[in-house]
Amino acid sequence: MSEHPNLDDANQASSVFFIPHTPDHGGDGETTPSWLFQSESDRLCFKAYEEAWSICLNRMQEIINELYTPVVDAVVERVHTSHSTTLPGLPFPEIPVITINDPAYSSMLLTSISAKLDPPNDDGTNPLDFVVHLYASECGNIASGMKTIVTGFTDQALENTKRRPTHSLANHDIEYLKAWYTALQDTYDGRPNLVLILHEFEQFDPTVMQDIFYICSLHIDFLPFVFILSHLSPPSPSYIHQNYPRSTLTLLDIHNIAVPSSFTLLEDILANTFFDVHFEPKVMMGPATLISLIDHFARYNASIDGVLTILQLAHLKHFMTNPLTFVVHATPSPQRLSEPASFPLLDALFTRLHTPAGPVPSPDHASAWREQSIQALVQSVDAARENFNARSGRVRLALGLMKLLQEFMVREGYKGLDWDRHPMGTGMLHGLISLLRGHSDKDVRAMGALLRKLNSVQLNALLENVHAYFHSMPTDIRADQDAAQAKIMIFVSSLADDEDSVFTVRTSLAQWLMDYVTEILTPLDEADLWEIWYTRSTPFPSALLNPSTRATLLAGLLRPHDFGASTSPSNTYAASNQPLWELPDTSILFRRYSDSGRMINVYDWYESFKTVLETQRRKATRHGHNGADAELSPRKRKGLSAEGGDAEKWRAEVQARFVRALHELDYLGFVKHTTRKADHVLRTVFDIAD
Repeated sequence: MSEHPNLDDANQASSVFFIPHTPDHGGDGETTPSWLFQSESDRLCFKAYEEAWSICLNRMQEIINELYTPVVDAVVERVHTSHSTTLPGLPFPEIPVITINDPAYSSMLLTSISAKLDPPNDDGTNPLDFVVHLYASECGNIASGMKTIVTGFTDQALENTKRRPTHSLANHDIEYLKAWYTALQDTYDGRPNLVLILHEFEQFDPTVMQDIFYICSLHIDFLPFVFILSHLSPPSPSYIHQNYPRSTLTLLDIHNIAVPSSFTLLEDILANTFFDVHFEPKVMMGPATLISLIDHFARYNASIDGVLTILQLAHLKHFMTNPLTFVVHATPSPQRLSEPASFPLLDALFTRLHTPAGPVPSPDHASAWREQSIQALVQSVDAARENFNARSGRVRLALGLMKLLQEFMVREGYKGLDWDRHPMGTGMLHGLISLLRGHSDKDVRAMGALLRKLNSVQLNALLENVHAYFHSMPTDIRADQDAAQAKIMIFVSSLADDEDSVFTVRTSLAQWLMDYVTEILTPLDEADLWEIWYTRSTPFPSALLNPSTRATLLAGLLRPHDFGASTSPSNTYAASNQPLWELPDTSILFRRYSDSGRMINVYDWYESFKTVLETQRRKATRHGHNGADAELSPRKRKGLSAEGGDAEKWRAEVQARFVRALHELDYLGFVKHTTRKADHVLRTVFDIAD
């Protein structure tokens, strides 16, 4: 396999790829190592990918932050008022607890809450709250949990405060936190809250958290704790009420903050990123990728972070499998393309632009191809980019208009289209994706029939919404829609209170909207060079999301040369049929491992390994290190060429290589030691298919 995995190869044996770590000693230099790229095209494509994904990611983060803003504001307000709005007459003070049920677990939500509660104080002002993040791995028992809480706050050092280590309390003692808070109040006018954010609260041990809640409740009068619990479970039934006893719940003042549903978040993110006329993605995701994303979100992982990961992989696959994507943003200058390093790029562009449309090229095709200049090539690519952007803008306009009409009809009490009847609850997205595929006739006719049922008031409201929609478009798109805006104004001026006027306007409006949407909703794959900016029906490599690590590991041990050979069929066949003595030491030992029983005698294992190395030694001497033996490391060649040399030195090298290979298998978990027989090990993996 080449250094760049072929993500389109369905027959590829591995779905896990290893990228060795290269420390960055260059400081502010390039973050991407040069060895990752095999050619100038790869480097340019990866650079274009980084820019395109950055634009898309920033857009989605803006949408997510906008959707989460009401939740963040509600949580922050509740934290600030939690200790000032307590009910009078309680037998003992309660700990304020805020629960957030977010099945689409997004790290951005808790990050936004933390940033707003404890913003960076670059101006030297004191924060209003101190925030500590808790994870289940840090609270395995009471001592470790309290230590994390106490040190999390006290490590936020105070100026002009000295600690005397010889007279300090234990770092898990809450009295130490009280002493720190006493010193803190000397520099504050009020009482800053001590906020604890618990990530994935379901993962915490309830018995440990019961004791932590009890300890904190004993000091709540002096230490203003506020707990924020992030739940992945649905709000009803409540996880905390189901799994914690009443004695613990009486210590807590629980307040739940509603979060938008996961499918609502998904619809808003995708609709406002790829189907919004106000944003132009550099790469338009096709129906196949979007359907795979929705299916994975609905069936396996309803996480917003997972959505971002899938879209990032889709962008990476698009750029690294299409060598023409280096012109997504701009075309290199003719001078740049004239350089020898850019000749493969130039050849790829010429080949794609001048491929004959039919199976048989025209008689003058060859001469016409040779007469093309680099300047004309650059102009053709720029014209194709401009044409595709204009076409995709009109498609997003049509999709946004259909979305507006659907939402208006549902809001007015009509059935609307059948988008809301999808079993996964993502009917809006599936409807827009169907339109993107070009299946628009049915939905457009159904929408026209619904528009003919509107009364005068509804018709007037719809015209106002459509006019506002056109008026809010970006300038470059609105400039091409002057005729449509004028048509809307004619409908507005023609609408009167009499029945004849209403009937005429709604009939004309329905027919005009049907014709208008059909006209501008043209397939994106009919544009020139569409594959550069559009993924269309390219299948998404789902194996990258759920890789078969075990199968890949076994394949690497059984056929290691497959992972370093060329992807050509001849080389792949040769690599898959290597004799045993040409394999690496770990693979040799693993082959003998797969032939043994449940218990392996280490001495017998060593003897069989030694026999293979002796074969290596004889082959190396016979062939003079030619052919496949030339791929052996210098250290192995030195050992193999020791014919007639020191036998003890050869025996020591064989033992060292055996121990190293055995340690690698032990580290990977293939062997288990037993106290019953010191010279035996147990197999842990069976049914290994060669």
